[in-house]
Amino acid sequence: MHKKTSAILVLIVVLLGGLAWWQTEREADQRFLVDERMFEGVDVSRVVEIRIDNINRSYTLRLQRDSAGSWFLTDPLAVPANLGLVQLLLDDISTARVMALPEAEADGRGLGFEPPRVVLDVVEATDAGPRTTRVEVGALDLDGKRVHVRREGRYLRGLRRIWSTLDRSPEEFRSHRILHLAGRKISEVHRTGSVQYAPEELPQNLGLHAYLDGAEWRSVLPFEARLDPLDVGVLVYGLARIQVRRFVEDDASDLARYGLDRPLVRLSLGFRDGSRETLLLSRIGNSSNWFVKQPGNPAVFSIEDPAAVRLLYPLEAMLETHFSPVDRESVEAIEFLNGDLLLRLERGFTGWQAKTRRGSGAWSAERRADEDLVADCLGRLETLEIEEFLLDGQPRLEGTGLAIHLETRDGRWGGTLGPLWQFDGAEERRTYLRDGDERWGLVPLWTADLARLSARELWSLDLLQLEEVEQASLRLVRGELELNFKRDERGFWHGAGEPEEARDLLAVLDALLFLRASEHLEGEVALENSISVHFGASAGGGVSFEVGLGPEGTCQLSLAGARSLARIADLHSRLLDLFSR
Repeated sequence: MHKKTSAILVLIVVLLGGLAWWQTEREADQRFLVDERMFEGVDVSRVVEIRIDNINRSYTLRLQRDSAGSWFLTDPLAVPANLGLVQLLLDDISTARVMALPEAEADGRGLGFEPPRVVLDVVEATDAGPRTTRVEVGALDLDGKRVHVRREGRYLRGLRRIWSTLDRSPEEFRSHRILHLAGRKISEVHRTGSVQYAPEELPQNLGLHAYLDGAEWRSVLPFEARLDPLDVGVLVYGLARIQVRRFVEDDASDLARYGLDRPLVRLSLGFRDGSRETLLLSRIGNSSNWFVKQPGNPAVFSIEDPAAVRLLYPLEAMLETHFSPVDRESVEAIEFLNGDLLLRLERGFTGWQAKTRRGSGAWSAERRADEDLVADCLGRLETLEIEEFLLDGQPRLEGTGLAIHLETRDGRWGGTLGPLWQFDGAEERRTYLRDGDERWGLVPLWTADLARLSARELWSLDLLQLEEVEQASLRLVRGELELNFKRDERGFWHGAGEPEEARDLLAVLDALLFLRASEHLEGEVALENSISVHFGASAGGGVSFEVGLGPEGTCQLSLAGARSLARIADLHSRLLDLFSR
């Protein structure tokens, strides 16, 4: 490069740097501080219309707010506005500040106002009628961080944010949401059609007719089944928030160009208020570019392929696989059915209680259930999932008399267990039909073992836990002999008519109040040398049980019709001692 040319370039750089430094220093002067709003006097809460004449991009558009507060693009066409961009523009109108330029710099041509880049008219609704504030936007400053504006003939300079907001294509001011609705208001989803994902594959049927039943989504066609709320949520909220990738045509006359003359998929939504929205989807060949339109609306849009995938989940992929949708803390009862024997566990104030009945017969007396064993059952059911559904060639299966159900305040969940099932080379599993479903699923083998649990396996070894302060009397009966004790207001126990404390009773009192077993025994056997124990509560009522000897001479307990081996092996002999004194 010639030395003279290099010198000229260096001089230009120095001059530009000096000019930028001069401008920065000048703006640091207190006389040029930002001291007024760009849209002085404008109250954004009253703004009802914004007109943008973007001379730089050669378009004009008008944004208007309706009586409900929603913004629409009304010129050059009537469509909902991009609310995010409108809010950004309103923020600029509300907060942008400027500084005045000295008269020496007020050069309209040099500042980019002949013509201006953008003319912005903001219309407010006031008591005196519409009030319009016009701001013209000119060129950016040398450093590109500020922009020149003109208002009522005055030249001002502010940060470039207003320029960044306005320097957009007209399409950006349009809402990119196809459906303007809230997903939580959708109560029905109907989908028909099919899609072929690869030439070598058969078209996949996308039929789905689902309804929101309380808090639960259920399919009614092509078969009844409970649906996974998360998967349905992906579809529902995907529909509610589906975004336009490209505005293809606002007035499409040849729908065959987009395959929309015979759409592949039709999606219809029903809302809680009874209204409906419908979308038609199609594509050309196996393209990833999906075209969308609404019946009666000539506009055609395209959407991203991932967005289309969310709308086209097959029904099989949306089936609920969890045994129940509830957590263990909300479960109030568990039922295990084994043939005609029903075992019911109920959560009470003092813990879980177990009872049984055969067929429609009477319930047995309640027995305390082991809290750890019940917690294990709840934990297993909480994580139990249907591993697979038998959808192709649905077999005609019969139940095996095994069933499991959970109950909460809000409902009942569970189903029936069927015979074993095995695919070629696969692990054997148990079939399961959930209540209300029409398709059998497969669950682990241990599910049937859970349904076969007996009450005896779940009974707690802690047979009784009585609060001494709540007891008023104790009666011991051995044949024709009877011992009666009363508890006084000081908490001491006395024999009938005895003023002194019955100290002999203390040797067995705790063992009777906190009655424990080492194991539960099967069958009903009459106990030898039986002693009946009855506690009477201060508030009324009471509890009774027997302590006696079994066939092997072991100390056994009989409570609520069930027999157990006493944990304290000499409890019977201790009670006999009381009768001998």
